[in-house]
Amino acid sequence: MDLKKFSFLILAAILFYSCAQQVPITGGEKDTTPPSISEASPENFTTEFMSKKVTLTFDEYVTLKDIKKEFISSPPLNHDPEFIEKGKTIDILIIDTLKENTTYNLNFGNGIVDFTEGNPLDSNLYVFSTGSYIDSLTISGQLKDAFTLQPVPDVYVHLYKHEDETVVYFEKPLYIAKTDENGVFNFKYLAEGNYQITALKDKNSNFLLDTEGEGFAFYQSEVEAGKADSVSLKMFVETPKKQYFTKTNAEHFGLASGSFNIPVDSFSVRTLPDTMATHVLPVFNTERDSVIFYLYPVTNTDTLTVEITADSIIDTVVYRIPSYEKFLKEVEKGKPTVQLEISAETKNNMHNYFDTLYIQTNHPIKSFDTSMIDFVTGNDTLPADSYSFVLEPAFTDFTTDTIYNNRIAFIYPWQKGADYQFIYYPNLVKDIYGLTNEDTLSQNFHTRKFEEYGSLVLKLIPGEKQAQQYILQLLTDKNEVYQEDILKGIEEVEYELLVPGKYHVRLIYDTDSDGKWTTGNYDEKRFAEDVIYFPELIEIRANWDKDYDWNLE
Repeated sequence: MDLKKFSFLILAAILFYSCAQQVPITGGEKDTTPPSISEASPENFTTEFMSKKVTLTFDEYVTLKDIKKEFISSPPLNHDPEFIEKGKTIDILIIDTLKENTTYNLNFGNGIVDFTEGNPLDSNLYVFSTGSYIDSLTISGQLKDAFTLQPVPDVYVHLYKHEDETVVYFEKPLYIAKTDENGVFNFKYLAEGNYQITALKDKNSNFLLDTEGEGFAFYQSEVEAGKADSVSLKMFVETPKKQYFTKTNAEHFGLASGSFNIPVDSFSVRTLPDTMATHVLPVFNTERDSVIFYLYPVTNTDTLTVEITADSIIDTVVYRIPSYEKFLKEVEKGKPTVQLEISAETKNNMHNYFDTLYIQTNHPIKSFDTSMIDFVTGNDTLPADSYSFVLEPAFTDFTTDTIYNNRIAFIYPWQKGADYQFIYYPNLVKDIYGLTNEDTLSQNFHTRKFEEYGSLVLKLIPGEKQAQQYILQLLTDKNEVYQEDILKGIEEVEYELLVPGKYHVRLIYDTDSDGKWTTGNYDEKRFAEDVIYFPELIEIRANWDKDYDWNLE
């Protein structure tokens, strides 16, 4: 090969390699500028509108994103328009026959975005009137949850111009608006008049209050467009009219569960047929809307049929039961998936010296051998006569009058600022399935000193609104109920020996005196019971006393 040909091949190879390399393209800073409408046909705010098509032209290439979900027409259209994207334009084809002398506003939400970065449209409203002028009145307000008082976003608020208050069940609203992330809603371009105002967390997207579990809010009187102050709405979910039971899958061979849509008062359960050997022991949660079925003795049946009687219902449900034989094989291999668990109920290895300590198991207890537990303080193992155990009844098997328990109260004169230890030896506990704790386990915890607690005094000052009874709840910073008190009047409340931390305080106006918060009912025109929160997050520090005046007005 001569030198010229060789040089040419080397040069070609270098060029090919350079072209093949993937070099990232840098385009500078990310585009955050939203697209805007440069032209509309017919023009925005057109009167005497008669067109079946609206064409919007933008200053950059755009595309549609969840437009069916984002689009809102007010007043509502019976049929959503058809959207056709064409580069920098979008055609909106109107299918409905529009009402005469009516102002429409089409809100696209975040349904139109630029093609490259997905920035939503900066001005998402197109307004026109089929009459000779554009209506211009407004109504605004905020929607909050009736219990938590937190803003409720992404919910439709409805306006009706109808004397019949039942219109919410059978007719679409005249105007709709959607709450933003702060629960704020704004109706614009309204006609003169007084309006009923409601809000609906619509499960089936038909703008009607017709489905169980839909959040709902209503205002106590009609609102005059353009003259009303900001409207405050509180959303609640009505108690369902019909009670029913929902089963869940059986978790293992001896455990199934289910729930009620309404908490139950009376309850019974039996296996079908009656001659079946398996008994069903029901255990309810605190609210009595969820129940666990412990099944014993264990059988090799793959299905369990139970008849449930509760308040107003009688229902028969069938559970598929996981294999007990499979569990026995797991035991033989030393890898059982179902195990008996036992531990003392401490929080962060801390126990309050003024409280009773409970030892909890995950299954009902059949026997508890007190000789198989040691209680240690410091380096000393205490004698058995210095403490005692009390089995807490969980439920009774009425067929045999046998009481079963799933926790044990440990009775002992706790000392302040002391270290303790439980040592659980094998076979301490045996459950109804014959399972036992097989390993030696230890659990360490301690008690605080008196000066490691704080206190809080709340002086409640009554406002204009009062009730026969109040429920005062001290909440953790995660809104879990730490302590609850029933008050017959407004008074001073003192919380002693509080664990240091941050707390909220909630007051419920218990107007029906049933000891719990009661939701609203639209048919009865009854609002949910009022709830107010102390305006500050209260921080309790060790060895500190805090006093607050709380004006309930």
